[in-house]
Amino acid sequence: MSFIRYKKFGNKEYAYEVTSYWDPEKKKPRQKTKYLGIVVDKENKIFRKKRKERKEKLILDFGDVYFLNQFISRTKLFEKFDKKEKLLTLIFYRLCNPSAMRYARIWYDGSIAKVLFDDVSSQRISEFLREIGDEGIQREFFAEYIKKISPEDGLIIDTTALPNQININVWGWHNEEIDKIKLLLVIDRKTSLVFQVYAGQYRGCILLKDNHK
Repeated sequence: MSFIRYKKFGNKEYAYEVTSYWDPEKKKPRQKTKYLGIVVDKENKIFRKKRKERKEKLILDFGDVYFLNQFISRTKLFEKFDKKEKLLTLIFYRLCNPSAMRYARIWYDGSIAKVLFDDVSSQRISEFLREIGDEGIQREFFAEYIKKISPEDGLIIDTTALPNQININVWGWHNEEIDKIKLLLVIDRKTSLVFQVYAGQYRGCILLKDNHK
């Protein structure tokens, strides 16, 4: 059996639910009390109980990285990479916040990537970029890419020269005496993914032969 007991402290009145029960061990009736809150409307039994506020622990950007991670996971393109999480962290950083790699940690600390992926630091990023810059690893990636994504669409080779006024060692030649630098891109026809970049005085036919090998 339960009933409500009211107690007044200062200017406020408080309500408690009191339940009577039989204690079989001590063989006598006892009561247990539950706090209901401050009385707002005694007649209609409306009480206001102060809820314990949850403390804010962390605020993270969620949507951008979550979307990209869900999209990338469907391709299964990075399954064979030993350091897949670190690679995806840097890829997502450049997509969401295209800035210098030394600022990646600042972005990481405010993103859901902090929960999803491994920690990143400037030193580790430098080591990792050096590692994935190895031509052997790049060839392994493109071998997997060609199998899964674009096996028969072919390549585009762009040999467009870029006007430039920087004092670079090797200049291109232009019949109107415009300074320029030569840049050759080998690109997948379907997705525009760049397979290789060459700068300097190269002949397109020679590079095409080398890339085919």
